[in-house]
Amino acid sequence: MITVVDPDAARRSLVAGELACPQPDCGGRLRVWSRALPRRVRGLDGTVVRVTPDRARCRACRVSHVLLPAGWLPRRGYDVEVVGAALLAAAEGAGYRRAATRVDVPASTVRDWIHAARDGAAGLISAVSGVIEAAGARLHRPQAPPVWAGRPLSEAVAALGVAARGFVMDLATHAHSARTDGSRGSTISGSWPNATASASTTSCGWSTPPGPLRACAAGR
Repeated sequence: MITVVDPDAARRSLVAGELACPQPDCGGRLRVWSRALPRRVRGLDGTVVRVTPDRARCRACRVSHVLLPAGWLPRRGYDVEVVGAALLAAAEGAGYRRAATRVDVPASTVRDWIHAARDGAAGLISAVSGVIEAAGARLHRPQAPPVWAGRPLSEAVAALGVAARGFVMDLATHAHSARTDGSRGSTISGSWPNATASASTTSCGWSTPPGPLRACAAGR
């Protein structure tokens, strides 16, 4: 799975053979292969869209990858803004039923999201730590930790929010400026920050999906 911030730019890079395979120690180039199975995804405003992501295949290792837009999540019928808003509500103290009511999602579904985020908090924080560091930000001051410090879900949601703001306000802006100045990088393929950006906005393919970053940014 490769998450892309700009699907159109990613598709152009894929057609041009500029996307590198994210498999460890591969180094091959991706080519257009097919389309993923269509599915329906609901947004925070209740709008339901039918999505059919691109699928690519590596010329070297022959492993296939779905190019999933950052607003969507793997195997989920709700976009990142819905999931992010529910997790933010829970991190701020709402029970899963109240959080579910806020986003108009079945309580059992939101309960599963909260349990998954809490159980995987350490991995989520580790996954975005590179983005936070590259943006020159920090989760909180060591000498003055907030009241939620040490709570797995709150720490994870806060880390995702800090990383999202850092990416949107700093890293993506710099990537756009570099492109405007005439530099031509390769599309991101791999994990941040050891990657460059291309396209007029930003086209990204990360081994660590940044989708939840937009969810928390929107929730805040």
